[in-house]
Amino acid sequence: MELDRISYKNIDFLPKLMSDYLEREPNLGSLFNQPSTLKGFKTTIENRQFSDDKRAILSEVLKSQYLGIDNANQQLSAIELLKKPTTFTVTTGHQLCLGTGPMYFIYKILSVVKLSVQLKKEFPENDFIPIYWMATEDHDFLEINHFNTSKKRYEWKGENDIAVGWKQPEINDLILELEKDIEKNTSSKKWLELIKEAYSKKDLASATRNLVHSFLGKFGVVIIDGDAPQLKQIFAPKMKQEIEHQTSFNSVTKTIKQLNQIGYKEQVSPRDINLFYLSKTSRIRITKKAAGFELADKSKIWTNDEIVNEITTRPELFSPNVLLRPLYQETILPNLAYIGGAGEMSYWFELKSMFENFEIDFPILMLRNSAVLVSKRDAERLSKLKLEWEDIFKSESDLEKRLVEIHGNKNLNLDAYRSKIESIFQELKLLAGSVDAALKPASEVSKTRSLKSIDRLEKKLIRGEKLNLETYLEMMYRVKGSVFPSGNFQERYYNIAEFYPKIGDELFDKLFEAFNPLQPDITVLEF
Repeated sequence: MELDRISYKNIDFLPKLMSDYLEREPNLGSLFNQPSTLKGFKTTIENRQFSDDKRAILSEVLKSQYLGIDNANQQLSAIELLKKPTTFTVTTGHQLCLGTGPMYFIYKILSVVKLSVQLKKEFPENDFIPIYWMATEDHDFLEINHFNTSKKRYEWKGENDIAVGWKQPEINDLILELEKDIEKNTSSKKWLELIKEAYSKKDLASATRNLVHSFLGKFGVVIIDGDAPQLKQIFAPKMKQEIEHQTSFNSVTKTIKQLNQIGYKEQVSPRDINLFYLSKTSRIRITKKAAGFELADKSKIWTNDEIVNEITTRPELFSPNVLLRPLYQETILPNLAYIGGAGEMSYWFELKSMFENFEIDFPILMLRNSAVLVSKRDAERLSKLKLEWEDIFKSESDLEKRLVEIHGNKNLNLDAYRSKIESIFQELKLLAGSVDAALKPASEVSKTRSLKSIDRLEKKLIRGEKLNLETYLEMMYRVKGSVFPSGNFQERYYNIAEFYPKIGDELFDKLFEAFNPLQPDITVLEF
């Protein structure tokens, strides 16, 4: 059951850059093409160009990637539609997190699925395919090798080395641990069987595709692995341009200066060359030398001609980094929009001029939907506390003070007394100045001391009243802890294993129904 929708306007939760984008801050206008509105989509659809040749290659690659995937008729039909010039994609991407990682992994995919449905309703003459882009070439294994429940952290031991999509799943010990820990009910057993089946595949890319398809395939999401020679061949001219002209470094550096000038911090620092080199044992950054290029560990060097020739003949050995990955994505997909989290979307604001210099269309940028899943017990606690769900996003000290105000026997807010002190010392300052101008600073010092005394007294009063409100405080701490377990926002900490055993597939249906990507917010759902 949906309990509430929390607008980001009402909580101080997003980075300033993302918050200002949602509020249509004029200073950001040059950093994106079209706004995330239906009008913005209409313009983007009219202007988006994507060749028939690219569509044919994309379709063939996706068909090959879906070989052996059961119950994929929706996906195969969508892949066939990609050949048509009236078909477009809306995309999200994420790392290959163990067991899908934190809950927002699921929220990202359901956001693009819901957006595709909304666009089809508004523009029925077009088709819109929701895409999950697997970050198979990422090598930060230690970022993806674990997930959390309220009981414990589960981890797949290993180290950063090769592209994670190539790794062979080795989680037998983890499976045994899960079998011992999970609840013994139908949904728990189904979840564990899906994990076992997925991670029996040859590599992590296959495992992740299998698991995501098992959970969310019914919604029509199409999963793409960019680690494909035919797709890299399409991208090869852009990689050559990067090598020959350092296009991304030059473009992004200028945009970062622009962001700094209007009051925003740098999100991602560009390197001189934003490409990696892939091998069976590593993924290593390419750097520019005075003459030619080399790997960061100096294990391989190229002349200018040699590296351009290798990109031409073996493009699959070259891997875009965090800045060029979005360009690769938009080069090989007929894409309209990218949906991501606030931190992820922030670095996209560095990229528009880079896209222009590579002559690739820049997508609409959209913040994904978020959710908080709460128990009936916690909903009842919040009601007894006489708080709103958005209040839970305040600090514990502010919540404690609020509870004292609501449930305490006295008004312990001393702001009225602070105002009186300010007024009294203003008069004293005038009096002191009439006697000797040098005495004015002394009156300011005395005022500051008095105000600090009021602060200390207020804290003591609140502390004393808190002792009388232990039951309310305990309820508040429990609700706060469910939304921010271990001090982390729920969707960034808990894995689906925390909720699926209790709810089953209905979880996805409820989230899909609740989400509205055209109006990103935080949905509170009771389970």
